[in-house]
Amino acid sequence: MFRIILVPTDFSSCSRRAYDTAAELAVRFDGKIVLMTVVDQRILDSAGRLGLGPKRTVEAAALKETKRLFTRFVKTLRNRGRIREEAIVFGAPDAEIAKKAREIRADLIVMGSHGKTGPIDYVLFGSTAEKIVRMTPCPVLTVPL
Repeated sequence: MFRIILVPTDFSSCSRRAYDTAAELAVRFDGKIVLMTVVDQRILDSAGRLGLGPKRTVEAAALKETKRLFTRFVKTLRNRGRIREEAIVFGAPDAEIAKKAREIRADLIVMGSHGKTGPIDYVLFGSTAEKIVRMTPCPVLTVPL
């Protein structure tokens, strides 16, 4: 039923709970997990406009830090053997998650209902989980904090 489960993460405690839920489902349905994170291009573009350095330098620093966080996150996970693929991509999180779901033909997306964003981000960008529910061709399970 849920053979390919996409789990987007922002390394928050809520996304950790989402992974744990996905791992239980993967064991139950003999599925595999595709774990991904998205480096939000909008934030990088803003950093560039603030004069924090050339775009290429800012992106390289963001990728390096994201790889470090991703590696640390994966090391703490149970049922790591269920992970079929790990991906770090740049872009708008909602669009990139939906794109990945279509690309891998995900049967289910399991994600946290709340990420690292605060109330101002919500007003400006809206809830990523909300957008994913509307954009993807498969069911989405949101796991609360």
